Amino acid sequence: MHDGIRENTKRTYRSAQNDYIKFCEEYTLNPLPASQECLMMYATQLYKRHMHINTIKVYLFAVRHYHIINKCNNPLLCTPRLNLVLKAIQLKCIKSKSKLPITYPILEKVYVALGRSRDERLMWAAMTLGFFGLLRASEFTVPSQASFCNDKHLTVSDVSLRSSHSNDTFMSVRVKSSKTDSKGFILHIGCSQHTVCAVCAMTDYLNTRAMSGSDPLFLFDNDTILSRSILVSTTRSYLAMCGIDPEKYTGHSYRVGGATSAAEAGLSDWEIKAMGRWNSECYHRYIKASISKVIGFASRMVIH
Repeated sequence: MHDGIRENTKRTYRSAQNDYIKFCEEYTLNPLPASQECLMMYATQLYKRHMHINTIKVYLFAVRHYHIINKCNNPLLCTPRLNLVLKAIQLKCIKSKSKLPITYPILEKVYVALGRSRDERLMWAAMTLGFFGLLRASEFTVPSQASFCNDKHLTVSDVSLRSSHSNDTFMSVRVKSSKTDSKGFILHIGCSQHTVCAVCAMTDYLNTRAMSGSDPLFLFDNDTILSRSILVSTTRSYLAMCGIDPEKYTGHSYRVGGATSAAEAGLSDWEIKAMGRWNSECYHRYIKASISKVIGFASRMVIH
């Protein structure tokens, strides 16, 4: 049973289960077996802690797993009142402002505003890698400075610049682990032949400093490693320089922006699915159509 879930899921469930047990202790509730009222209260508290509905559901799945491991019945079966609470939370989450994608036009503006220091070249390489690779922030940053591990996070040796049989330049990036694939994957990104280009940005960055293969890929001049928090804060400062409201963007905006820009450029569903390494159709919710794109649908629907 212990090996029935992925390592990343184990860590998530362990954290959620500890949180649930702490909640039950605080309100003097019996954690096993959980009553419907207990789960309703717990879900409500998670929402008050500003958790998204999807995260709340993951926490409840962790509670379910906690019950199963301890030989208790599934507490999420036949819970109509809990389901109503979750629907209410979902409606409230939908009404809240969602984070926006970092699209190709936004990156063009950022490029114009950037300087040419090594740290700025580092950030530009990271931003374009996240965008063209449709990467989650956790796949090209570290959670914290002390958490860097050569076996888990990007190093210089994980990037290689190559040429195809037709002499097209591209780069390969070995991502060692991800949310959905603990074994990692090899990412191939071609040269866009435009100002915003991940291959050009990475080549330019790597040429600015001699680093060994085991060094963190994104290492600032002060020996700080690019973390998710630094990625978000620096991205927001760049967006503010361009007159864009920075609070509407997060680290995940690169993955969303990559999918959105790919759709805007006319890439097919299966191409976007392959780029983002999606096994399901959930990538559709990442794509944010612009107003100009939407108003053009009518003319495309007319058969001439």
